[in-house]
Amino acid sequence: MLHDIDKIKRRFLWPGDTELTGECKVAWMSVAKPIDFGGLGLIELEKFSRALRLRWVWFQWTNPERP
Repeated sequence: MLHDIDKIKRRFLWPGDTELTGECKVAWMSVAKPIDFGGLGLIELEKFSRALRLRWVWFQWTNPERP
């Protein structure tokens, strides 16, 4: 599912492509950088979801009473 969402995001940036062929005009890692570092600030969903899951584990470990 994350891969499909990433494909939609990439197609939005390159609207002329009906299928992604791997020939993008800009490297995806450059586009996904934060705005402060010259990118567009797009979130990489796989890394973001992993960080959220780890945060829940952190909250469980530091404050077990928290729902």
